[in-house]
Amino acid sequence: MQNVSNGGPYDDIIQKVGTERNIPVVDLKPIWQNPDNIGTAGQNTFNGISNSLNPNDSGMDLIAQEIYKKIESILLKKFDSV
Repeated sequence: MQNVSNGGPYDDIIQKVGTERNIPVVDLKPIWQNPDNIGTAGQNTFNGISNSLNPNDSGMDLIAQEIYKKIESILLKKFDSV
C-alpha cells in the first residue's frame, strides 16, 4: 500500500486557522514524506500487523520532537509565571 497525502489545500487551511486563532500548528509533512518514518506493511508488531499509513517508532519520535519544539516556549512561559 502506498502512503496517501491529503494534499496541500488541507495543510494550508489548518495553518490559516491556527494563525487566525493563535493556535500552534506543526507541519508534519516532512516526516510523512520520508518512507523511513512510516511502518512497513505486513510486519508483525506487539500491536498486530503494521501498515504503510502509520508512523513507526522513529516517525513517532520525530513527531513528538516537532510538537515539543513548537510548544516548548509556550510551556516555559506558563510555568515561569506560576
